Amino acid sequence: SARLIITAAAICLLLSTNIPYSDAVETTTSTQQNTGNAGSDRAYDDYDVAVIEKGLFPFIEQILISQNLTPEHTSLLQKVAAGDADAMFTAAKELQSPDSDKALGQSLFGDKKHSKLKFALQLCTYAADAKDHTLAQARLGRIYADGIDDDESGFKLPPSIERALHYYRQAGDKGHQHALYNVGVLVYEHYGDMVGALQYFQGAGMLAISHPSLADAKITGYAKDAHNAMATDILRMSSQLSLKEVGDCFLFGNVDGSVSDIVNKKWEEAIVAIDVARNLSNENSDDKEEKDSSSGGSVDIKGSMIEANNALAAICYDHYEGLSNMQVFLAFEFLNDVLAVLAQLDNTYAEDARKTSAALENIRATMGLDKKGGNNNKKDDFK
Repeated sequence: SARLIITAAAICLLLSTNIPYSDAVETTTSTQQNTGNAGSDRAYDDYDVAVIEKGLFPFIEQILISQNLTPEHTSLLQKVAAGDADAMFTAAKELQSPDSDKALGQSLFGDKKHSKLKFALQLCTYAADAKDHTLAQARLGRIYADGIDDDESGFKLPPSIERALHYYRQAGDKGHQHALYNVGVLVYEHYGDMVGALQYFQGAGMLAISHPSLADAKITGYAKDAHNAMATDILRMSSQLSLKEVGDCFLFGNVDGSVSDIVNKKWEEAIVAIDVARNLSNENSDDKEEKDSSSGGSVDIKGSMIEANNALAAICYDHYEGLSNMQVFLAFEFLNDVLAVLAQLDNTYAEDARKTSAALENIRATMGLDKKGGNNNKKDDFK
């Protein structure tokens, strides 16, 4: 679907989480996705694993023979030479530290800061790509999101949102909470993907429940704040989302882990039934010159809408406990749309449609949403 423009209010809420710049990806408007031109691609050539292997380990062996290093640095580089990913990451961090000119960086490269930064990036890349090191992947995510432009040494690395997301996702898949959060930030800021952002904010927030040992209380709070801000804005713009996107929003709409499996199952049943009815409606419209669409076609549509009604009513009235505001709104809004169609096909549903419409208006008022929000156009798909 077309890129969605989030409202200014939600932007303020999202960016007010204030994660420290040293840890989060607070990309500026000048940070753009790498477009893949030849010049930009060549800037990354030195960070291919095959290239790194040819130069990295012979260089370290030479250093261990020729340089007078401290026992600590000798031990660290010996571990690097042996393929220890933790040692690679530790060395890379020290070389990238502002104080590294007084320690490992000075011992290896003296005043050659350009070489030091390049070597550090190669170490980190090898640990991430060849050794699947989670912290190295998360660090590379931040590096590629921001890029490097060091005036003092002339060392440059163009930012690449594609590469940043690649590494952040790798780290997030293994439970790195901050990486999950940062994927949410990047997919929203650079692609306008509100649904994808909601999913990753949910993942980061719920890590505190599924894997508490991997979660940090502050990051959990940041993720929940961002999730709530994104959810609020999605509700205001849900009429611009596809059926699948809204369906996903419900599944990603809770960050407290309080929704039962039966609710998700009922929701998926409703979405499938609505999609079937929509397809049948489109087929009837295409064939209306060849057959009377008021016969078998409308019966099939009614059957699908009854299935959707039953599933949604179960969510709204039997399994509503633990639902987030977003999930309550979406469930009642879809139920309202489904009943509006059923009432046109069968007058016995008119009273249920009236009551659900009134309930939805109360929910809108409580949540501060006007009629322009939500899926008010969706019922047109079934006419």
